[in-house]
Amino acid sequence: MKKWFLVGLLALTACSEKEETGMSSAGNRIYVLQGISETVSIYDIDNDTLLSDVFLTGNTPNYIIFDRDRGYIVNSGFTGDASITIFDPNTNEKMADFLLPSGSNPYAAAVAEGRLFVTLFLRDMVYVLDAETGDFIDSIPVKSGPEGIIAANGAVYVACTGIQPDYSYSDAWVLKIDPETLEVIDSLKVGINLQTLALDSTGRLHAVATGDYSGWEGRIYVIDPDDFILLDSLLIGGYPGNITVNADNIAYLTDWNLGLLSYDAATLTPIHDAGNPITVGTGAMGIDVDGENRIYVTLYSASDTNWIEVISGDSILASINLGTAVGASALRFRPAEP
Repeated sequence: MKKWFLVGLLALTACSEKEETGMSSAGNRIYVLQGISETVSIYDIDNDTLLSDVFLTGNTPNYIIFDRDRGYIVNSGFTGDASITIFDPNTNEKMADFLLPSGSNPYAAAVAEGRLFVTLFLRDMVYVLDAETGDFIDSIPVKSGPEGIIAANGAVYVACTGIQPDYSYSDAWVLKIDPETLEVIDSLKVGINLQTLALDSTGRLHAVATGDYSGWEGRIYVIDPDDFILLDSLLIGGYPGNITVNADNIAYLTDWNLGLLSYDAATLTPIHDAGNPITVGTGAMGIDVDGENRIYVTLYSASDTNWIEVISGDSILASINLGTAVGASALRFRPAEP
């Protein structure tokens, strides 16, 4: 597929003042985490403008979410301290940094009941903080290698990979946690190397089992979040990582080598499986969808150019140059303010 490059983006220089870029704090935006440069860049969708290196994160950022008037960045601490960076998305100014246990390798986070739930991959626990003050509340022991986490339907759901200290794989699990009592109230064993979770437009939970990279390929498990039972599964192939579901109930998955995979989330019918992926280039990692059903994907590189690919259906609409060796690992769409 032909790539269309956004005119003028390559000439932009790093800047932190909205007045210099014309970026509106109320517009539709894509926030990009850059794990090597340890900065956040922002793509203003409405004005077709990229603002580079808006502010510094903590050490090795790898996940971002929004909850009302706050943004939360999970810093894995690979190059230093593990932490949570909180910022104001209206001003794009940092508000605080909350330290997490040293060497815990935090992976993702979710907010529920005024609490921030963070998966600590190397501690086999979910760490719970006050979402406003950052005060430690409790830690919840979970299955081995927790990664993906989402809050929905009055519960917090955690994907546990089953990865062992010797990098072998045991059983993977989805856990259901009560955000008030902080108890694990249910669990379901599914697949190999379960990494990420998403909800479809009907409220069903989709759990992405990446596989073991040596034969056991990617599979999607669909779970009733209330009764917490397995409804169905789909062998999509490849080794998918992150997932997003658009308003038409089409799920898109990143695959580092293949590009993008997709399927109908209602019927579990493959659209682009491992045999016919959407080709976007190597290094597909972060993914999200905007209000117009456009898909945004980061292409990570530690040595070459990093990109945001903008996709509609199975066509690439634009390729946005993020710079060289910045390590574009994750992104998140934030809609315009009302």
